Amino acid sequence: ENTVIPAIVNEVLQKESENDKRSTMLESRMQEENVSPELLMNVLIPALFYDVSFDVTCEQAMLVLALLVTSNPSKYLKPASRCMKLYISTILMNNPTSLTLSDDVLKLMVSQLSTSSDVEVSSNITESLVACCHQEQDTSSRSPTALMRSLKALSQAFQTAWDQKVERKNPQHSSTSCVRCSAAVVMLCDVKTARVDDLTSKKRALDDSLLVILLDDSDPLLQMSALDLVEQLTTASSIQRDWLLSK
Repeated sequence: ENTVIPAIVNEVLQKESENDKRSTMLESRMQEENVSPELLMNVLIPALFYDVSFDVTCEQAMLVLALLVTSNPSKYLKPASRCMKLYISTILMNNPTSLTLSDDVLKLMVSQLSTSSDVEVSSNITESLVACCHQEQDTSSRSPTALMRSLKALSQAFQTAWDQKVERKNPQHSSTSCVRCSAAVVMLCDVKTARVDDLTSKKRALDDSLLVILLDDSDPLLQMSALDLVEQLTTASSIQRDWLLSK
């Protein structure tokens, strides 16, 4: 598959046609070459993190993933999330400073984390995101860290889901999305950092997600889920405990 999959990717993306036709063509070519979703993800996922082991670019990988996940999420989302989790853990074990999390890939991860109907997919992506933030070593740069960018993206995803909940647009799904985003924020708050901007981002993200749920008494079940997350904070680092005491 080292050469077959890049060839299929290039062939399909070069075709000037609508996305649904591209996705059909892609699946057809995969069947012809006996390429399983798992084998495909073994090429696409590394490319998302600028791994040059295969002849597929990050942009190409994003396009192909978007085609497949949109056309058949039940078939491709779970293999993609499993491969991402495994790839990131393997890379970080062998070379902790070699992973690059772009804004586009971060946006993709947070989108699937918050909107996927599959619990395993959401869990795998959350763990992958936390691992990416844990691995960041250089905190001397003035650029936003992966942790800061992740917390901001999760806060935005939470706000989108919360607005949908308030407007009663698919309230059960939007409530689930709110809890998932808040849970990811809580997990990210456990990432150790000495950078002041990171600490500020943690407190702001907790205010923008968990606190919003806790202050709203219109949904007791949602509040109970939030209280479970608060319990996690009480056993976490000082920044989380300080946040709790300040409320």
